[in-house]
Amino acid sequence: MISMARQKEGIGVRSGFLLPHPPVLIPEIGRGRERDAGKTGAACIHVAEMVAELSPEAIIILSPHAPLFSDFLYMYDSPILTGSFARFGSPELTLSAVQDTVLRDALFSQLQGASIFAGTLPEAQLARMGLDQNLDHGVLVPLYFLQKKLPKVPLVALSSPNMDAKTLVLIGECIAEAARESNRSVCVIASGDMSHRVNKESPYGVVPEGALFDQKVCNSLENSDITALRSIDTALRVRAGECGYASLVILSAIFKNPVCTLYSYEAPFGIGYCVAGLDSYPEGGSHESK
Repeated sequence: MISMARQKEGIGVRSGFLLPHPPVLIPEIGRGRERDAGKTGAACIHVAEMVAELSPEAIIILSPHAPLFSDFLYMYDSPILTGSFARFGSPELTLSAVQDTVLRDALFSQLQGASIFAGTLPEAQLARMGLDQNLDHGVLVPLYFLQKKLPKVPLVALSSPNMDAKTLVLIGECIAEAARESNRSVCVIASGDMSHRVNKESPYGVVPEGALFDQKVCNSLENSDITALRSIDTALRVRAGECGYASLVILSAIFKNPVCTLYSYEAPFGIGYCVAGLDSYPEGGSHESK
C-alpha cells in the first residue's frame, strides 16, 4: 500500500490514479451485472479508500467523454458541477460537487501560459454540437466511488483532449504547477477504459490489437516504464478502440519519474478495465504495492 504519511506532506498533486468508467460498475445501474466485473469494482473501492486516507483538498478528474476537441481543452465551469446517469436508465441517480474555482483558475492560467487553448463554452454553442454542461459519465463513475469515502471534496473536471503526446505531457505539467500555485493538496484521477475490442464479449467486435494494446499498457504500468507507455503506436491505439490513453499520458506527466502500481485488469464485457496508481517518490524512497 502507498506510504500515506509521506504523501500527506506538503502541497501539490499528492497522488494519481487511473480508473475506468463503465456505468455497469454502479449497482443501481448494473443490477447484478457489476459482479461480473468484481475485480474492477473492488479496486475502485480500494482507490477511493486510499484517496480518502490522503485527505486531498481537491480532486481533478480527466475525462475522454467531456466535450472533446483536438485543439481545445474543455473545462467544466459552474459553482456546482452536476450530472446524472439518465443516459444509462437511472435519471434519479445524480451526483454533484462544489467546483474548486481557485484551482480551476490556476490551471486555466497555466494552460494559457503554455499556449494551450482551453476553457469553457457557452451553453448555446454546446447545444449546437449536441453537447451540454452536465458532467459526463467519464467523470461521474469515478466520482461515484470517490464520494462514498469523500462526499464533500471539491472538484475540477476537464477533458482529456485529442491532442498529440507532447501537448498531453505539457497539460500534465500545467496541472502539477497549478496545484502548487493554488496551495492545494490534490489528487488527480485519469478516467479511461482500455481497448473496446479485447475479446468476443465486446459489442464492438474483437481485433488482435485490442488485447495487445491492453497488454502494452499493463506491462508499462507494472514496470513503471513511462517511455514505453508514451511510445505505444498510434495505429495500434486506433485499431484497439481505446479511450483512456490520453488521460493516462497526462497523468504520467504530472509526476517526475513516476512509480506505478497496477491494482487490477480485466475485460469481462470485452472492454479492458484497468485500475492503477501513479506517484513520485524521493530518491531512496520505497513503493509498496497492494
